[in-house]
Amino acid sequence: YTAWRLHVAPWGGQRECDPRSVAVSAVITVTLPELADMRALAPAELNLWNGYVRELAQHEQRHVELVESGIKELAQEIHSSPDCNRIYSIARSHDLRINARSAQLDVETEHGRTEGARYPEVASPG
Repeated sequence: YTAWRLHVAPWGGQRECDPRSVAVSAVITVTLPELADMRALAPAELNLWNGYVRELAQHEQRHVELVESGIKELAQEIHSSPDCNRIYSIARSHDLRINARSAQLDVETEHGRTEGARYPEVASPG
């Protein structure tokens, strides 16, 4: 799972806001599943698990790249604004756009399954 929070800092220590000096950043957090006890798995099962987590991490990296790309687009739009009156609405618009792109990635890849991020299903007995 990848979560992010955009940050827009308009003042930069100045008395008046200059759109060219607005700082734009994000805190991005990727959460991957962990085993409580890796020793509980047989070596073959552990290899399957590690492969799943590796593929899932690669999928989540694509989400990170979407956020980073969105931050660059946001900064460009804010820095080219004539004033700071709309910076927060611009940031909100870009955040919604990043969310939509991220959701579309999950639809297209079935949350990474089509990219190999799937753990083998075990048939239930009976």
